[in-house]
Amino acid sequence: MGTLTLLTSGEDAFDGHTVAPAEGLARRAASAAVNARQYTQRVALARDLQAGLLLPEVPAVPGADIAPPHYHPAGEGLGIGGDFYDVFPLAGDRWAFMVGDVCGRGAMAAITTALVRHTARAVAPLVPGPEAVVDAVNRALLNRDGELLGEERLADALPLDRPAARDVIDAVIETVRAFTGGRHGDDDQAILVLPSTPR
Repeated sequence: MGTLTLLTSGEDAFDGHTVAPAEGLARRAASAAVNARQYTQRVALARDLQAGLLLPEVPAVPGADIAPPHYHPAGEGLGIGGDFYDVFPLAGDRWAFMVGDVCGRGAMAAITTALVRHTARAVAPLVPGPEAVVDAVNRALLNRDGELLGEERLADALPLDRPAARDVIDAVIETVRAFTGGRHGDDDQAILVLPSTPR
């Protein structure tokens, strides 16, 4: 709440030509204050949600010296990133280390990050190794609502006649851009092409 007080030292009272612009200014100032408060609340919510997706503290791993993680997402503000990491114990003095990145930003990236991280954490003690954890995470992603890019779509996009590395990168970028409708242009992008050469 705020107030705007108009005072005059003269005998002339304020007329409509003076009061109307002051009222307009007061309305704009009030709207700006409400917007600033809402933005601050949303930034705090995004920060808290992002923090909830990350490991609060790295555990002490016997025989390993793990530095505290440094997490600084690109594009500070309302964007919740899809990056995550986790370290947790398994049976028999074994430990699981996970690092991941979900495509996109915002609520869908946060939901997918939570699904991937918590599925992996839940199944890791129950399955024989990392391949089985990846398989369980993949099945969880496939069983949720929403269309995924998928291996078939990606394979169909790649040229088959021994393309140059740059052609592969261009094909992948164009396929992802077409699939997402260009919605994730500000997300991190990393493509590594390792062509095999005949002996």
